[in-house]
Amino acid sequence: MGLAPEDQARTSIDALLAAAGWVVQDRADFNRNAAEGVAVREFTLPSGPCDYLLLVGGKACGVIEAKKAGVTLSGVAEQSARCMAALPEHLARWADQLVFDYESTGDETCFRDMRDPKPRSRRVFACHQPQTLHAWLKEPDTLRARLRRMPPLETTGLRDCQIDATTGLETSLADDRPRALIQRATGAGKTFTACNFSWRLLKAAGARRIMFLVDRNNLGDQTLREYQNFDPAGAAHKFDRTYIVQHLHGNRIDPDAKLVITTIQRLYAMLRGEELDEAAEEASAFETWSGTQVDAAGELRPVTYNPALPIEHFDFIVTDECHRSIYGLWRQVLEYFDGHAIGAHAGLLPAQPGGRVPLRTIGGGRRERRLRGLSHPHPRRRTGRHGRCELTRAGARPPQARAALQATRRRPALCQARARQFSDRARSDPPGAADLSQQAVHRAVPGPQRPMGAEDADLRQGRPPCGRDRQGLLGSVRPGQ
Repeated sequence: MGLAPEDQARTSIDALLAAAGWVVQDRADFNRNAAEGVAVREFTLPSGPCDYLLLVGGKACGVIEAKKAGVTLSGVAEQSARCMAALPEHLARWADQLVFDYESTGDETCFRDMRDPKPRSRRVFACHQPQTLHAWLKEPDTLRARLRRMPPLETTGLRDCQIDATTGLETSLADDRPRALIQRATGAGKTFTACNFSWRLLKAAGARRIMFLVDRNNLGDQTLREYQNFDPAGAAHKFDRTYIVQHLHGNRIDPDAKLVITTIQRLYAMLRGEELDEAAEEASAFETWSGTQVDAAGELRPVTYNPALPIEHFDFIVTDECHRSIYGLWRQVLEYFDGHAIGAHAGLLPAQPGGRVPLRTIGGGRRERRLRGLSHPHPRRRTGRHGRCELTRAGARPPQARAALQATRRRPALCQARARQFSDRARSDPPGAADLSQQAVHRAVPGPQRPMGAEDADLRQGRPPCGRDRQGLLGSVRPGQ
């Protein structure tokens, strides 16, 4: 006779705890000093028995509420809260109330830190290692609390779009949004912005480690040079002279590295415990995979928990050209880590099946808009000559397609007139002047000196002046769910 669903869940949870380095005990064998992390089954508390009591360094710090597979965990946190409210007087503890709260079915796990400014459960791939929880307990506050107290941004030498991107991102992180997207035009300083907010997260927020994911190895080399040449505002040394920056060419991460640059192919191989030839990193593999990465059915093999690379190893994961990874099977690599995901992308994200395209906004949650009457999954884009307006039509009907094409063809004369108007205004108005109109979306911002009339040349060539756009393609941050 097989195990009951609840017993199957507990068996899976036991395996998760053991893989993360916990010693699992029955109540009769209770020994709080048996290891750095001890999980005791069916421990009796004043509110009743809890499924697992977690002890770190010999002191109680959290509980795990076990549920059978298929149970929705979103409402279980309140049930766990009753177990955390009171502890036996004889039990050694880190605080009067327990700090860490897990809910798990063995297949799905949620975690909550009660010391966060707004404690809420978040999905995690596995349980955290005991030494990680021990280090967190010794800190006076949490990372999410520190993200709410970031110092003002030093804006000297930054473009408006870079200021908007950094401040928008920090607002999103302070609101504890797990995902954020920075959309920028090509050449607008996307990696420079990443260097800037990486410095602030390490120095001001006390982040332990940041990972920068790239498409292929040569982009990793470019990113490394950008960080090596970055001069933080108010710092005496360059970025790499203050923090260790590592570009991975093997499967070993320097424990002292604060910023790690790697390809998603290598990260996937590391999680799988496999070696990877450097030649496999020379071409993009976001959308294609082969060899040992696929099973007999041609599907990407799932990642499994790797104690050498635990889920809490990185506090932030920055993904360059994230549109190539977040919708494919590579997404499981990003979801492995219990860290904030920050996507960087040049241009518009591709429309999703059903004609849905993300709103380019700062703030808000997971919001989408559906283009009426447009349902084909493969969009067609048309861009005005001045590069400011983009009409996205997914499977548009012939009349709609013709109307969009005619509107684009009527635009050149208007573009030239607005280009001259913008050029005159840019020479006379101070930085940050108001937009010319709702359609004239460019704005003069501080930046390198350019010859007079360069803006007109940019617009005639279909480029935004100095790579600056005020319509959301530059400096826009869209927090995730």
